[in-house]
Amino acid sequence: MQLVNAGLWPPEADQKWGPLNWQPIPIHYEPLEEDMLLLVRKPCAQYYIEREKVIQSDEVQKLFQHYEPLFKKLSEMTGENIIDFDGVQDVFSTLKAEEGFNLTLPGWTKEYYPEQMLKPTIFSFVLNAYNDKINRYKGGILLKKLISDWKSKVEGTISPKSRRAFLYGGHDATISNLMSALKVWDPQLPDYGITVLLELSRDTSTNEYGVEIYLRNSTSVPPYKMRIPGCDSFCPLEKLIKLTENVIPENWVEECKTNDVNYVVPPSSGP
Repeated sequence: MQLVNAGLWPPEADQKWGPLNWQPIPIHYEPLEEDMLLLVRKPCAQYYIEREKVIQSDEVQKLFQHYEPLFKKLSEMTGENIIDFDGVQDVFSTLKAEEGFNLTLPGWTKEYYPEQMLKPTIFSFVLNAYNDKINRYKGGILLKKLISDWKSKVEGTISPKSRRAFLYGGHDATISNLMSALKVWDPQLPDYGITVLLELSRDTSTNEYGVEIYLRNSTSVPPYKMRIPGCDSFCPLEKLIKLTENVIPENWVEECKTNDVNYVVPPSSGP
């Protein structure tokens, strides 16, 4: 985000204070445990309840059984307790970061990284946004904010009236969860700097407002258009709202609650 800010607001002559063409720009953020928009790490009991139902499904259990030898081997080699796909993703991300810094990886990794670990790492992003119920607690809440802002722009009530954009600096899972809520996420490994652009525009021939979505997951290719199922690449705003109503929470805090007074929300982990 600081790189984006540096490009948008280079210092004027009287603002330069050092050799770099840069000035500090404030960034506002929520404490991680209170975040219910981007990473969504604020405790949500129903998210974990619905996620556990998915984990116990026959389809996902077959995947757990298939990758159990990998979990055990990674546990043995790392000294960590790798029991699921999020655990594989943690190790994969660490090795990828070390590789990016040109560090020498341990010899044992050659057998497992990246090939054997890639698919389970990608699946960790899929699992955490597996269906509409789960998406209501993850990507759905950010999508709700976006829709609210688009409607405000169309109705002329946005503040300030001159606003042209909202910028969010999140995490790889922020994008995979949002795109899953929109049903346009093609399971893949989010690269560093992955970016999604959601543009509100107006069709001059119909005077209808709509949204276009672009994804950029590599510095080697330009952003490419995504198409929401049931829409063209230009998706009329009202149609988008109708198509995504199942993943938009009415009241996220209330929907996260459970009637089980003994239920303890597990520590957050993974995307």
